[in-house]
Amino acid sequence: MSVPRYTFSKEVEPELVNFLKVAEKQKSNKKCKLRSHEVWSKLLALDPNLIQKLKECENVNTIPTIDLCSQEETEVPARPENENVEVISQASDKFAISDVAFGIKENLETQNDLSKIAKDNLSKYVSTELEELFDMLNQTLSSEEIFYLGNSLQSIVSNVLINIFCHHLLIPRIKKEYCDKILMLLDQFSSSYATILNEEFVSIMTKLKEEETKMCLQYLKKLNPNFQSALVRDFILAVKTLNDNHLIIIESLLNNQVEYEALNKLVEMLSNIAEDHSRDKSFGKLLMNTVEVLGPNLIRLEQPLKHIIAGHKSIWKSKLEKTFDTCFEDSMMFSQSFRD
Repeated sequence: MSVPRYTFSKEVEPELVNFLKVAEKQKSNKKCKLRSHEVWSKLLALDPNLIQKLKECENVNTIPTIDLCSQEETEVPARPENENVEVISQASDKFAISDVAFGIKENLETQNDLSKIAKDNLSKYVSTELEELFDMLNQTLSSEEIFYLGNSLQSIVSNVLINIFCHHLLIPRIKKEYCDKILMLLDQFSSSYATILNEEFVSIMTKLKEEETKMCLQYLKKLNPNFQSALVRDFILAVKTLNDNHLIIIESLLNNQVEYEALNKLVEMLSNIAEDHSRDKSFGKLLMNTVEVLGPNLIRLEQPLKHIIAGHKSIWKSKLEKTFDTCFEDSMMFSQSFRD
């Protein structure tokens, strides 16, 4: 159905022209609601001839205005260059961040994927803009939607994008709640973006709260052993001293793939806090695990380990002594066979 265009009176023309000039200037304002503009542009579309006239004015150094009375275009002369004139962009090459966040949320709710427009906009943003965008999305996206977003982002070849996604969306959600789909995404990333994910986890694990530690370990303990060993190795090498949370994290992830350099530092840090944790069960459990994973290297750390075990008094004491003796004998046998 064709709706006839309303004709305004000549008396209000100057006010309308001024209004359109101000409105045109605000199109580039980040607070401008582009979604509303897009909706009304479809519902009340301009006449094709008028659209063509506006396109012809895009490269003219004047602000085009519309004569709503005669349906002819009126040009307002440009101001002198020495005045502070705001340059008006007829069309931006990227949408406002809030509008992209809205569009991404809608895409993920309805399609479980990002649209081409959303991906194009993400590729145009600089790091600070991506950080702002993902902070917004962290407030609105469900864990399932974060899973679909992470899947979609893998088609955009950008380590910077993945890094910011992990820091501002994935890791904060892992600290907050458990979700099987987030575990699936984490498993993918631990293979495809192992270095990025490793660095992000090391940076947060030094300052996790108790409940956050438990939540993170629900995920980390289910990832592949190669990722776990690299993560716990880098974590041990990154920290200077051990607190109670650190003991739980290391004990949960420590395995026999961890290199001697990290194990040597771990024994040194355990020795430094042994007196204050002589009755601590978590300390004793980690000490037991350390003795077991040292394998043939146990003989190299015989003296500091004997000293720590001698002063330990938790329920692990007896088992620690037996395990150490057994592992030490195995280590000696291995060392002897190697010499032979």
